[in-house]
Amino acid sequence: MRSSTRLPALESQPLILSAGPDLRNQLEKSHNEMVEKDKAMEQHYNALLSESNQKLQSQESVVMRLMDSASQKDQMLQKLDGMVKEKDRELQELFAKSQRLLSEKAILQSQSEGLTKEKCAAESQQPTIKTFQGSEGSKPSGLEAKWELILFEGTA
Repeated sequence: MRSSTRLPALESQPLILSAGPDLRNQLEKSHNEMVEKDKAMEQHYNALLSESNQKLQSQESVVMRLMDSASQKDQMLQKLDGMVKEKDRELQELFAKSQRLLSEKAILQSQSEGLTKEKCAAESQQPTIKTFQGSEGSKPSGLEAKWELILFEGTA
């Protein structure tokens, strides 16, 4: 900013006094116009500076809001990532459990098939046992007790 300069008193200048009142008036008029232009330029500069400061503050405000928003979204992403990891762990546990259950099911099916075969074999031999029991009389034998035990375990 330029400081406004004031011309020294025109009366103290011997050359200006001798030049006449018209020249002195013209010089004062030019000086006043220059001072007014200087003031106008200073006001314009101040207005531009103020406008630039307002824009800068506005942009800083936008940047702060964007940073806050990004921070909130980052926190949310971290929370969601934790939830996804937890659900993934749960899913892995459920998968392992289902694999164990399928394995146990296969074992139980295999055992069931074996017991069914034993039962069928025992039932097919039952007429022979009854015939044998008939020939032995009413006296139970150790073999008969074993067969009854096998039949009982097979049906249970």
